[in-house]
Amino acid sequence: LKGAWFPSLPAPPRVQRNPPREGGGEAMAVNCDVGEVYDVSLRCSVLLISGCALVYKKCREGAERRWDDFAMDASKQLVGAAWLHILGVYMLGQGDLANCNDRWMRAMLGATVGVLCEYALLNAIAAFLDGMHGDTGDYTVGEYRDLDGALAVEKYVKQLSV
Repeated sequence: LKGAWFPSLPAPPRVQRNPPREGGGEAMAVNCDVGEVYDVSLRCSVLLISGCALVYKKCREGAERRWDDFAMDASKQLVGAAWLHILGVYMLGQGDLANCNDRWMRAMLGATVGVLCEYALLNAIAAFLDGMHGDTGDYTVGEYRDLDGALAVEKYVKQLSV
């Protein structure tokens, strides 16, 4: 990465095996610490790419979905991702973040099983709450407007609380 794109960044650290064990056996763990500068730049790159993908999705939808509705959808997704991260840390602990296998496992579980569980729970809880409140549509995902087309903030807050 050093050179034309990032001339001011130092060369990335190399992934190295941990030193051999005292008993003469070879260490199995690999150190995955990429350094703070690269860790932050990778996270920012993922955030930027995700944001661009969301904006592209909105542009493809055209005029059928308003920007403020789209922004509320995106904010709910961010809150959901943060909540999933917090639950993961609480349930699984911090783990060994310098261990490549641990990082990979957490990323894959969060992106697959975690998203599936979150989606299923969201739909089940929203349907239950909407049924409990007389099918008002307040918990229908992505619907933030009343019958007159005016923004109903209480619908957004109810959906965000789920």
